[in-house]
Amino acid sequence: MMGFFSNGLPDKVLFIIHKEGERKFSPAFRFGISSTNQFTKQKGTADEGDSYFTWAETSTRNYSAIVGYQRERKLKIATFFFGIDLNPGFSQIKGTNKYPGKYKNYILTATPFVGLKFPLSSSFSTSIEMGVSQSYMHGEYFAPCFTYAETNDNNYLTKTSIPYSLTLNYHF
Repeated sequence: MMGFFSNGLPDKVLFIIHKEGERKFSPAFRFGISSTNQFTKQKGTADEGDSYFTWAETSTRNYSAIVGYQRERKLKIATFFFGIDLNPGFSQIKGTNKYPGKYKNYILTATPFVGLKFPLSSSFSTSIEMGVSQSYMHGEYFAPCFTYAETNDNNYLTKTSIPYSLTLNYHF
């Protein structure tokens, strides 16, 4: 659900299908998937003031699909493009410590973007995009050790990303 680099690693595969034409701005469709998995293990106190240490393990998984539309125009040394991506997604966080729990998050994000693509050769190019993401998230938290074991929350988030995506592209 982040841009191309998430913790320094590529996290999405994106296919762009161009529709050639004689228009000023030619259209293209974007399809892709994104996934990140992270596992952390840390040592710390269970509660503030406790004199003993516990190990906490957290597993985080994020999955999303990408569907988008863009318009582009060739310039002298680059291609200017703009459009919008829609990303339905799901993330899950599981923790094991003194108070284990599970958090599920359902996300829908719309990201208008603008970018420039620079040719490197006839088969390769690089591009950079800037985007402003609008996200709606519905979260569900379950912790069996508490009396308020299940809670739900809804959040809205606006995020400006520069770069939203930084890519190396191969042209078929």
